[in-house]
Amino acid sequence: MTLLTLLLKICNKNQLNQTKKIINSLFKDIEVKVEVLGSNSAGWLQIYVQGEDQQIVVSYLTKEIGICPATISGIHKGSNLIGQISQKADKSLLIDIGVFEPKIVFANIYLEDLREQLFLDNESSLDKIVDLFGLAKSLPVQINVIDICKRRNFIKVKLSDKQVSLFEYWKKSLLDRLIVQGVTYTEVQNAINFLRLNRDIISVDSLDLFTQVLTCKLGTQAKGLVPKLGRTLKKTKLIVFNPKKLYSNLIKI
Repeated sequence: MTLLTLLLKICNKNQLNQTKKIINSLFKDIEVKVEVLGSNSAGWLQIYVQGEDQQIVVSYLTKEIGICPATISGIHKGSNLIGQISQKADKSLLIDIGVFEPKIVFANIYLEDLREQLFLDNESSLDKIVDLFGLAKSLPVQINVIDICKRRNFIKVKLSDKQVSLFEYWKKSLLDRLIVQGVTYTEVQNAINFLRLNRDIISVDSLDLFTQVLTCKLGTQAKGLVPKLGRTLKKTKLIVFNPKKLYSNLIKI
């Protein structure tokens, strides 16, 4: 039997039930027993995997969701990681990367690095950058470790090239995007169909199991969809990404 701590945070009973349903559906046809235990003290989902085909499950979940490193000993300079934004500090964003033993250790993305990577001027505050790029709490981000001191539990990271490229792609498309946190892809699609918003939305893409990105058609403003979706998808967080607003704050393109 193998205990896995997945890079997926569970915030409520509905998310836990949805996760159980999805995982059971994925592995129903192979020789394996998967038991979803719930979240640990740090909020990360834990499951037990047992059976002849358990390595198939482990490999799939490692690739598609990710496994928490658990301890800082599993983190190295140059590592590419996926984490979730936890909170703003004075001059940095704190990223939860799944280090929780013997205590939680966050990675730091510093303000000066965000300014440089995202082509913003030296007057751009952390609050402004968070607003422009939708860097809200719990948003999954891809990062690269550039410095680490395990003795001091210190981890310094930057956005990965892949993450910067994603923001660049969003910006250059000139299309508004609406980030929906707290629901699955299926729940979002059902809401779009129910509200007949297909004519306003080009696509829905998943950043993780409970974070979906809606790409609006040209001429559709993401902020205009917030009241409609907010009434239907209760207990979700809706974040607007507006490339036109972003362009007006860039120092170079």
